[in-house]
Amino acid sequence: MVDIQTVGVLATAASVSEAAIYYILTLRNTIDNRKAQLLMEYNKMVSSKEWLIDLHESLNYECARII
Repeated sequence: MVDIQTVGVLATAASVSEAAIYYILTLRNTIDNRKAQLLMEYNKMVSSKEWLIDLHESLNYECARII
């Protein structure tokens, strides 16, 4: 026969395991969201007019310096 203490220990172990799995999944989701946000910010920066003008000027400077 199973006593109450054993049932309590098993319930506690199951709860801790469930919490750990939930934490891991939440952490992975947060990391994926941060990566996506960083990529969107980078894309916005790279596609801005000012950045493209600076890149063009920099490339022209490098080409003029080589020649």
